Amino acid sequence: MRDGAAAPPGSVAGCCDLLSVAIASGCSTAEAVREVGRSPGAGSALAESAAALERGMPLDVAMEQLGSAPGGWYNLATLLAVSSASGADATDSLRRLAASERLRMRRVRETRARRLPVLLLLPLTAMVLPAFLLVTVVPFVVAGADFFELPPLPEQNGTPGLPGGG
Repeated sequence: MRDGAAAPPGSVAGCCDLLSVAIASGCSTAEAVREVGRSPGAGSALAESAAALERGMPLDVAMEQLGSAPGGWYNLATLLAVSSASGADATDSLRRLAASERLRMRRVRETRARRLPVLLLLPLTAMVLPAFLLVTVVPFVVAGADFFELPPLPEQNGTPGLPGGG
């Protein structure tokens, strides 16, 4: 994925992009979290924090809740809490965090892609190779089995093939 490519909905990077646009349009941090949390592209953790803000929870408590959510929301929650407390504009920081999160996710995907051949090795050798041998080698072995025929047993006492004649 390119650095400027859109992040998937619900991801930290996607929410950073949406929050950056909301704050750049003039919303306060709390208003931006509420608006982005209501949008369909918001992650469930951000939506829960937005709902907590609408119920009257202070922003710093809602950001603590967001930071404790699984999925890498801690950096976003810290950035929003510090930005709100200091009054600093968070748009540039949100864009850098989104780029950083995209890079992290790219590395995770590349690591998974590197592991794929190793994970496919066992099924390939255990299932495909025997099937290949059955389709290609076994017919030649069966066709050449005439060469390895055993001679017939000698006849004894008039009954062919039975020892002792009885």
